[in-house]
Amino acid sequence: MKKQLYLLSFLILLFISNAFAQSENDNCPPLYTHSTIYIPKIIITKIVIQDSSKYSKLPQIVTNLDSLTELLVYPEIAKRAGVQGEIVIQINLDGNGKIVNRKFIKTIGAACDEAALDALRKSKFYPARIGNEKVNSEINFWFNFNLTVIVDEPDILLSEIIYEDNSLFNYKKMKLDNLGSASYIELDKTADAGNEIQTEIKGTFSTDIFERLSEFILSQCFLNFEQSYSPSFSPHSRWETITVRSDSIKKRVSSSGGGDPVGLWAIIYILRNIQDEINWEEVKE
Repeated sequence: MKKQLYLLSFLILLFISNAFAQSENDNCPPLYTHSTIYIPKIIITKIVIQDSSKYSKLPQIVTNLDSLTELLVYPEIAKRAGVQGEIVIQINLDGNGKIVNRKFIKTIGAACDEAALDALRKSKFYPARIGNEKVNSEINFWFNFNLTVIVDEPDILLSEIIYEDNSLFNYKKMKLDNLGSASYIELDKTADAGNEIQTEIKGTFSTDIFERLSEFILSQCFLNFEQSYSPSFSPHSRWETITVRSDSIKKRVSSSGGGDPVGLWAIIYILRNIQDEINWEEVKE
């Protein structure tokens, strides 16, 4: 449930922040997000006519096999889900060459089965013949849905993300890296001077989480943010800071809650909630 709520929050914030991104970042560079390129290919690998020896003339597609192939469309949902494989469909033709029945022998789902059947329905067939008589026939079609996925990596890849929350009474710091390692430090400032209580834990998490977070931060034009945001009307007792690093860049942005771009508080919100996705272990002294 936590993962579902995190994903929902992530998507909502992505939508909101992108809605304001253009007005707030008119000089924003191209998004530093990777793009996934899907190269689909569908081929008809085999056609088998049942009891073919009894016909004097076999059933066939009106034009040619290429015309059927051109009607095949790889569903978008299947491409994005990486669904591929073999589909086998059996059709029955009547004496007029019309499909009167169909049966799925082998399926792969994700709308691919329907796409293959739809191509057959849009095709025209000559019926089988025995002598001069047009007769019913049964044909099995083998379709192979194949998908090649190419990921175009971004120009900038973050190697480390640090989030700090500094108030009058507490200091918290969470560090994440692209290898799936995390550390968290919390300092209680309410104790007597010189006797502050510090706790530290370390954890691990899926690198996919870091990739999504890194991509989101860069997509908000974080590298173009000001170094500091603070309200002009009064001082604030709490500062939150995000620092990102890569081989070629380091960017540190702090905020005391005033005048922040939408993208910044969206990033902060996600960083706070991502702690639930990490497997934490207390550091032993």
